Amino acid sequence: MNPAWVGLLALIGGFLVWFVGRQNHSRPRHVAPIEPTDFHPIKREGLRGGLAQMALSEVFQYLSTIGASGNLVVTSGRRKGVVQFARGRILEAQFRRSVEIDALLALLDLEHGDFHFEKTGHPAQLTGGMEVLDVIMVWMETQPQGGNP
Repeated sequence: MNPAWVGLLALIGGFLVWFVGRQNHSRPRHVAPIEPTDFHPIKREGLRGGLAQMALSEVFQYLSTIGASGNLVVTSGRRKGVVQFARGRILEAQFRRSVEIDALLALLDLEHGDFHFEKTGHPAQLTGGMEVLDVIMVWMETQPQGGNP
């Protein structure tokens, strides 16, 4: 075998030994393992955040995807809105003096404020409600250039 190849393989092998050893020593050994359910923000401490960091349309999509049931409370200054979810569908919405789709469109337009999700149990039977994707599509049609950047 060519000595250049042997040197290159030795260099790569040395790097791998160093890298693997470094990875094993960088992890703290006293930390208890995390249960997979701990990564679910609603189960752990509740879903909450600021509209400057996460758009409300993304929050709606997340709640729809996981099939959440509960109330999403949105505050912006002294204004407060509530969106009721059941199994990932929107049942009711209120914001200021608006209700239903008008309230949802006004809430989706907010750029500043906070939100938190108050989880409730799933209803025994779900009738009605609005699909989140349908609401977001209607909202996007009201935006210049098809949505906020």
